[in-house]
Amino acid sequence: MLKLLSTLSKRSGATSIANYLACGTLPLLLLVLLLVSAISHAETYYKWQNERGTWEYGTHPPVNTPAIKIKTSANKERPKSSTAAPSPDQAPFQAPGSLEAEFEQKQKLSKQRSHDYCTTAKANLESLNSKALIRRRDANNEVTILSEEERQAEINKAEVAIGRYCR
Repeated sequence: MLKLLSTLSKRSGATSIANYLACGTLPLLLLVLLLVSAISHAETYYKWQNERGTWEYGTHPPVNTPAIKIKTSANKERPKSSTAAPSPDQAPFQAPGSLEAEFEQKQKLSKQRSHDYCTTAKANLESLNSKALIRRRDANNEVTILSEEERQAEINKAEVAIGRYCR
């Protein structure tokens, strides 16, 4: 088939696709174009911190959570130093009204943590005020029993925690 196309193009004397097909240039050209388009293709990802403080990544940012837009590209220039300012496309993504929602979410999380710390401090104080022996593991993973001075120090810590978190 290529010989036929080549023969036809030679008779007409015109440069055409048949010439490119006959010499194998067109497939090579298409391959190069395909590779260049694949390399220059960029995708957008987002990263955000969840309620536990760990970073999560995805193609869509979560609702009411600030996210940082990350644009990936093979031919994107890298900053010369790690102290370079973030580019405008990496500015934190803020959905409309998300600042208020973020503030409310942080307040709710803070209240929940305070409640948890309060509950733990009260339970610790109750255990310390009982006349039971209190055992704990030291740095060498050996079990030791709290002395009366250590018990009083732990009671003071629990009372401070209750004063701070149980409001």
